[in-house]
This record gives sequence, C-alpha cells and structure tokens, in this order.
Amino acid sequence: MIGGRMGVAAELQSVWQQEARSLVGCLEAALASGNATDVVFAAHRVKSALSVFRTAATDVAAKMEQRARAGRLGAAAALMDKLFTSSKECEQAMVDMLSPDTGN
Repeated sequence: MIGGRMGVAAELQSVWQQEARSLVGCLEAALASGNATDVVFAAHRVKSALSVFRTAATDVAAKMEQRARAGRLGAAAALMDKLFTSSKECEQAMVDMLSPDTGN
C-alpha cells in the first residue's frame, strides 16, 4: 500500500484511469483524422502509459503503433476493440497493485 493511505491509493487509481482514457481518446481522434504521424504519436503514448502493467493492452498499443508507422491505419484502427477489452486488464492490475491485501 502506498504509504498505508487508502485515500491516496484511490486518488492515484482515479487519476491514472482518467489519463489512460484521455490517451485512448486521443488515439481514437488521431485514427479518425487519418494522419499517420498523429496515430503513431498517440499509440506510442498509450503504449507507454500501459507498459507499467505489462498486459496484453501494451502489446496491442505497440502493434497499433507499428501498423501506423507502416501507413496501415486501417489495420491499426482494427485493433481498437481489442485495446478497449485488454485495457480492462490494466485497470484490474491497478486495483490489485493498490489493494491492501497484496502487501504492497
């Protein structure tokens, strides 16, 4: 537990979730714009934010970034549903990490 303070842990979780959702929203907007450079940048930011949890969502974001770099925006966009689904793992990982039962 971070400093033994549940309130701080809950706030950290809330802030992280809001930031992750914002980054995914930026990725969606970049895909909608059709600008490969923006998609690469947004996917990289999502990948970086999720990488602390080492879940499938990190891999999905990395694949999106790679596809966008190759100019394959349709292929990158096709992974959005998988990103949403796998990002739930990150949210659960955050809950588990901050849980007082884990001994952290």
